[in-house]
Amino acid sequence: EVTYPKPEEEFLRGSFRVFAERYPWAREDDVRPKSIARDLVERYVGFRDYVKELGLARSEGVLLRYLSQVHNTLVKTLPDVAKTDAVYEVIAFLRATLTDVDTSLLEAWEDLTAPSATREGDAEPLPTKRFDLAQQPRLLTARVRSELLSLVRALAAKDYEEATRWLAPDADDAWDAERLEAATAPFHEEYGAILFTPEARRAHFTRIAARGPREWDVSQVLLDAAGDHLWALHGEIDLRKERDPEAPLVRLVRIGP
Repeated sequence: EVTYPKPEEEFLRGSFRVFAERYPWAREDDVRPKSIARDLVERYVGFRDYVKELGLARSEGVLLRYLSQVHNTLVKTLPDVAKTDAVYEVIAFLRATLTDVDTSLLEAWEDLTAPSATREGDAEPLPTKRFDLAQQPRLLTARVRSELLSLVRALAAKDYEEATRWLAPDADDAWDAERLEAATAPFHEEYGAILFTPEARRAHFTRIAARGPREWDVSQVLLDAAGDHLWALHGEIDLRKERDPEAPLVRLVRIGP
């Protein structure tokens, strides 16, 4: 008699029955509503934290493959006309979650959906032309927000090593854990803690402004218990050399008012 949360179960099953009436082959299976991906997105929980919270250390591979399936379904199966900004943010969140843990699943999917071309007589396939984020502002915005919010989540937990994972590599001006801790120390002294709540994840706290061809300035407001909201993460994005970097996009410039 013990079961698990099945959000929108009645709606999903009813919609599937209508679908199966038109496509009889679908009757061989049925939908199985789950709350896993929804729970992750709504609470913006990191993969490692979710595994630890639910004690999934022995089956984290199953969870990873499931999230990969959800991501791939949203990308490939959902019609573009149905992909709202909210859907793009879910896709970006799942992509960031997957790439942070294991990029091989996404790479295998990209190979299937956009296989490399091969010239006649060549033994090695030609590299696939990578997707250009600069030409897709909605996808760029979704990915930037996902990475910035993951950075805020880590800073709010004072997990500075984790926070460095969400910053673009910068050989000339690198941010390590000690530097991040020192930069946020005045904020903690004044306000106590960085809030990472549903309110902190609202879109208007993220700013993305074009600075030049394929360059952007970005900022993410840090919420505090006093409601001042004067501090922010300030950074920049440079896509002049890459179309769709595998590493995080944002190069952090400073943290402060």
